[in-house]
Amino acid sequence: MKKRTIVKQTNNTQNKSFVIFLRFILSLIISAVYYVGIQLLCRLLNPGNYYVINTVSGILSLFTCCIFVVCSVLGKEEKLLRHNQNLKKFGCISVAVCIVLPFCFINCCTIADQESIKKKNIFGSVTKEYVYEDIVSVDISVGGGIQYEIVFSSGKTIDILSFNTGINTFLSDDNLIMFDKSISKHCSKTVTQEKVWLQEWNTRRFFFTEKGFKYFDDIFNS
Repeated sequence: MKKRTIVKQTNNTQNKSFVIFLRFILSLIISAVYYVGIQLLCRLLNPGNYYVINTVSGILSLFTCCIFVVCSVLGKEEKLLRHNQNLKKFGCISVAVCIVLPFCFINCCTIADQESIKKKNIFGSVTKEYVYEDIVSVDISVGGGIQYEIVFSSGKTIDILSFNTGINTFLSDDNLIMFDKSISKHCSKTVTQEKVWLQEWNTRRFFFTEKGFKYFDDIFNS
């Protein structure tokens, strides 16, 4: 009887661990879709721009994803939540608020078109605009993608990254090329990075097309 009990407990433990693992994987997939969906929705609300990044909603959605993963892993295993209805209601309300909150800041973003870089507030109104005519220096490098450090005559420095928290902020190589051409009309670029980081094996992974890679490879190795 003891052996059967031990085997049964072992099987239950293994099944429980497997279920928790599946919940964890599923919650990661859902979280990734949710986060990417927030960023794509922000881009849909700002059509016609080369570059769009929503930092506020992005940070909030990452926080929501963490909460979702934790809740999914715990599931019905947490006895305190099962027996305390008030705490359970509070938890459900908190999760709902966390899911909805990023959408309240969906208009708060930084965008760039053919003429300027703009910052929008929560209502979608432009609060600051930095026109390319006022650029005094541009430094381009390779890190977690193609990176720009743009300095304006006002002294303001804006960093533009082609990949931000796993999101392609330009969506296509053509948008990135058009952005580069737009700022290059007003100021020449400098490349200050070590040559080892500008090799083909490192830069090619940031482009979808040969056209995009060739365009920037020529810049880095000119």
